[in-house]
Amino acid sequence: LVGSVKTNMGHAESAAGVAGMIKAVLALQHEEIPPHLHLRELNPDIRVDPARLAIPSALTPWSSPRRMAGVSAFGASGTNVHVVVEQGPRPREAGAPAGRLRLFTVSARDEAALGDQIDRLTAALARTRAPLEDICHTANAGRAHFAHRLAILARDTAELQTLLAQAMTAADTRIARGHAGESRSPKVAFLFRGGDLSADAGRELYETQPTFRAAHDRGREVAGPRLNALFAFEYALAEMWRTWGVLPSAVMGEGIGEIAAACVAGAISLADGLALADAYGRDRAALEQLARRVTYAPSRITFASAVTGDCVPPALAFTADTVLRTGLDPKTAAAMHALREKGHRVFLEIGASADAATGEREGILRTLATLYVRGVPIVWDRVDSEGARRTASLPTYPFQRKRYWVEAADEEGA
Repeated sequence: LVGSVKTNMGHAESAAGVAGMIKAVLALQHEEIPPHLHLRELNPDIRVDPARLAIPSALTPWSSPRRMAGVSAFGASGTNVHVVVEQGPRPREAGAPAGRLRLFTVSARDEAALGDQIDRLTAALARTRAPLEDICHTANAGRAHFAHRLAILARDTAELQTLLAQAMTAADTRIARGHAGESRSPKVAFLFRGGDLSADAGRELYETQPTFRAAHDRGREVAGPRLNALFAFEYALAEMWRTWGVLPSAVMGEGIGEIAAACVAGAISLADGLALADAYGRDRAALEQLARRVTYAPSRITFASAVTGDCVPPALAFTADTVLRTGLDPKTAAAMHALREKGHRVFLEIGASADAATGEREGILRTLATLYVRGVPIVWDRVDSEGARRTASLPTYPFQRKRYWVEAADEEGA
């Protein structure tokens, strides 16, 4: 089929090429070929084989399995351009159950711009047909992030629109607001818990978060049947946060949690950490022997020891003596105070969620929302990796325009 944009808008001069491209793209998008206007009959001097070439005189459905169009532009100076465009990828099948909780973020340079952005987004959500996951991906990964921040948890577009409309005034646990520092990101400390772990801990994260699952599987491959559940869970959780861009500048832990902290800090290998955690939970004599054989390295980040209640030098961060004393008389509060003295203001607990009613994934997303509004950098492309995402049409930044015109001086007063 052959058509022309000239029949729609006449001679477009230098804009003819892009106008033809727009027409072709719209035809691809709507899966219909527009008619060639004003065509009554073909010039008798033009001989065309109808089986090979036709000029559409009516709106024609375009339902080929693979739709392609060629756009030609012939410039007056002799420049000829031909571009081939093809249909975009078909909408993917849903990669996650409908109603799954999503995190949506918006930010601005000041409160006025944030309010304007919220108003524009609320109006846009009323018109969009894009899936919630694409809306959230576009807002999170496709926009710059400024100091005044807002994060919303929602399960569908209607809920997001409602929460967004009241975000500046309402107090709702699904809404987080905060102000990020202009100069630098806050220092984050990972706090690894000791104690017991429920039988179901980590199951939802394993099923829904690829990074958590890969790290947990890596631990199982190394440890085999001797896998310590608490160590494996905390190691996988820490790896998930680090992959999302939440990088610790310090670690602290107690008991098996201190062993996991040492592994994340680079003071011991994953294999040694798994072996120590297994011995710690089973046999004190075996732990003493193993602790003397392990290879220890300097910590790559600040290490606050619950054994001493202080931040220790990198070379002494984790030793055989630490292994044998950890968890016996933990000085957790003192170690946290030492971290605060070194400028750490964000403490991220690496452990199972205490609120079983919300579920692990919801607890993680609530924590992520808090970290975001506090100014912690997030690598959004890695947060939700359930298949390919498509860009949704959302408003861009609402510039706060101000008039800076200098008025002419009054001649009488001059």
